Amino acid sequence: TTLFRSETRRRINEMVAIATQVQPIVCASVLEARVRELRLISSEQPRYNVRSKKPASHFWITFTNEAVPRLAIVRSPKDDDTSAFGPFIGRASAQEALETLTWVFNLRTCTTKFRKLPVINDNATHGCARFDLGRCVAPCKGSYDEHHEIVNRAMASMQGDLREITSAITAHLQYLSTQERFEDAGIWRDRLTMLATASVRS
Repeated sequence: TTLFRSETRRRINEMVAIATQVQPIVCASVLEARVRELRLISSEQPRYNVRSKKPASHFWITFTNEAVPRLAIVRSPKDDDTSAFGPFIGRASAQEALETLTWVFNLRTCTTKFRKLPVINDNATHGCARFDLGRCVAPCKGSYDEHHEIVNRAMASMQGDLREITSAITAHLQYLSTQERFEDAGIWRDRLTMLATASVRS
């Protein structure tokens, strides 16, 4: 109880009063400690842990089941969803991670439904604004194979291979630093940390 003498929260005092022992777990890093914490919360469902009492606030990022997949945010991934990435605490965090992944891999963001492989439209001179900016390969114009390769690379990163994410964001950080945009660089540094943590957690 000595460790909690400065605590003024009622629930903490209640928790300490009914606790029978404290079992320390030595971790090699802060990241490992956070991952272990999440796993223990999930398996033990402690009554005094806020995060375990609000499972609805957890969100995941997955790819849609389409001929030309795009990223989507879901509350609970399917059992066979190998691309599930997360969980993220709150939709805002999941949205930021989704936008970062989209930026790194130039994934499509349009909501066009591809129910079969797209057919090249010879009359189309260009795709959307993202295509014009080099941020999408425009599968709507028929570049399905190229987009499929991008999706595979993104899936590999979501499943633990962070090399491409790290390389892209590190290069962007260097660019922002040369422009003395240090506040923006801090945001992207935090995004890289968030994606790395989510990858390990997934």
